[in-house]
Amino acid sequence: MESLTALNVLAVPLVFAAAMWRSARSAGALPGLLLAAVIVCVDAFGIVDLNLGAVQNIMLLLVAGLGWIVSRFSEHYLAGDPGQPRFFRWLNALLASVTLVIVADNLVVFWLAWVSISLSLHQLLLFYPERPRAALAAHKKFVFARIADAALLTAFVLFYWQYQTLSIDNLATIWRAGESLPVSMQIAACLIVLVAVLKCAQMPFHGWLIQVVEAPTPVSALLHAGVVNLGGFLLLRLSGLLELSGVASGLLLVVAGASLVLAALTAITRISIKVNLAWSTVAQMALMLVQISLGLYDLAMLHLVAHSCYKAYAFLNSGSQVQHFVTASAAPGGGARFHTALFGTLVAFTGYLYLASQFELTISTPEWLLLALYSIGFGSLWRRRGWLLSLGMVVTLVSLHLSLKTAIESHLILPASSAPDWALIWTALVILALATGGWLMRFGRNSALRQTLSRHLYAGLYLDEWATRLTLAVWPVRLPKPFTLKPDTIVEETQP
Repeated sequence: MESLTALNVLAVPLVFAAAMWRSARSAGALPGLLLAAVIVCVDAFGIVDLNLGAVQNIMLLLVAGLGWIVSRFSEHYLAGDPGQPRFFRWLNALLASVTLVIVADNLVVFWLAWVSISLSLHQLLLFYPERPRAALAAHKKFVFARIADAALLTAFVLFYWQYQTLSIDNLATIWRAGESLPVSMQIAACLIVLVAVLKCAQMPFHGWLIQVVEAPTPVSALLHAGVVNLGGFLLLRLSGLLELSGVASGLLLVVAGASLVLAALTAITRISIKVNLAWSTVAQMALMLVQISLGLYDLAMLHLVAHSCYKAYAFLNSGSQVQHFVTASAAPGGGARFHTALFGTLVAFTGYLYLASQFELTISTPEWLLLALYSIGFGSLWRRRGWLLSLGMVVTLVSLHLSLKTAIESHLILPASSAPDWALIWTALVILALATGGWLMRFGRNSALRQTLSRHLYAGLYLDEWATRLTLAVWPVRLPKPFTLKPDTIVEETQP
């Protein structure tokens, strides 16, 4: 019976792996999605105990669905491209590895699948190997991934050395029952945080994520919507360890909070649609990590799912984003002002207060801080003209957010943990800096401070330049030369 259960759980990655040897089309995407849906329903209704948690069920269905959407898009996007068969082989290998990480309970299997994700993604990032920027981004990603792999392996070795078990579920049970961690587990917790920071492309290890926009659009969509989220999934899977390590959770909060402010403000300065989306991914991943470090696992899980769905749509629809931007800017009341944004923020936060009291929701102090941050974001949607539509939009978003939060919280096994006072103060400062900087960048166009800040933020505070130099000094690489046409070749081709 145990072998049958294991086979049921491994069905989805096996289907994706088998699709590697099929035709150039998305042979395993739809069967993988259908199998994932069946497995999630079987496990959710208790028909067969597959030993999958709520986080795993949600992630399994999410990855299978995104894989099917990206595969279908790629069939038309790469139609006629001679590299299409190679693209689908590595795409299915990536999907198989990701689903294996999600369902794996063995530390060895988890680590091997984790490494396989990075190697498969590397091949997709080099789909056009003649592009120098793509090659540089893939090289930096490769180096950072090897550091993350080594850190994760070291942490897993420490797990086995301390507890003599390779089961992640057994480790979670041990941590839930414990009250303190030995020094070896404190080190392991910090290594896990390092892995999550590298996987989620937090600053200063973010540059590769910005530059991989040179890769095909389906790769960018799957990367930003699925792969970078695995850092958050890893922390949710090992949340019991993080709760017992104040050092690791504090380190995560500080790094993610700083990345959130810098990445979000930098995104405002970018004009390119895909580059702007890439910077927003860094900021959104930072916000998810802040939620995890504060013990708000329901908000983090909701954020992970919502960001994945939105970012997949945004990248696959990036070709029409310019037209949407122009249309929105030209619409009546399209140019928001400070007092209208502030009024919209107050309306959104009032909505949170009212609905929380009406539905008798228990919301902790860290949650109220983040709800204030969400209110600031919703406030940017408010327009002076069409205020009734703005009110309906904000109220709908607030209601939907609280409803989804309640639904996920009721099914999530992970209990929320309390945050220390210093963490609340740091989070409040992060939100204040984000709000002040965001409003200054949006509404202080003639300010000298805004112009100076914009100039440095556009360069990403030069953090990626330093990281690139250090990476190339440690692990040099020969980049391809840009392709150029000779003048005589152009003349010959244009002659009748």
